[in-house]
Amino acid sequence: MLLAVLLGMAAPVSHHAKAGSAVAIDGNGRLSISFGHSKEFDEQSALELGRRHGANVRILAASDVTGYCAIASAPRRGFTGPRERWVCGVALGHSTREEARRFAIEQCFKAGGINPKVKSEFRG
Repeated sequence: MLLAVLLGMAAPVSHHAKAGSAVAIDGNGRLSISFGHSKEFDEQSALELGRRHGANVRILAASDVTGYCAIASAPRRGFTGPRERWVCGVALGHSTREEARRFAIEQCFKAGGINPKVKSEFRG
C-alpha cells in the first residue's frame, strides 16, 4: 500500500521533470501559452489556442527545459503601423525568476522596445 502511494506521488514529479513550455503569437499580437508537457505538445497546444482568436499563428518561443519563464512587452520605438506598435520578449526555462525576467526585458530592448515591463510569469 505504501509503495502504491509513493509511486503515485512520484509520477507527477517525473512528468514535470520533462516539462516544457511554448508561447505562440497571432496576427493581432495576442499571445497563447502552454506549459507543463513535452515541448512538442506545448507547441501544438499554444498554436491551437492561438487559432481560436485569429489567423497567422506562429511559435514565438519554445523550450523543453523546466524552469522559470517570463513574458515582457514594450511599445516599439519608431513604429510604422498599428500592428508594429508593441514588441515582446519571452524567456523560457531559466534557473531563477530574476534571470527569466531580465532575459525577457533584454529581448524587448533588442526588438526596439522602450521601457519594457514583465506582464506574465510562470514556471514551465
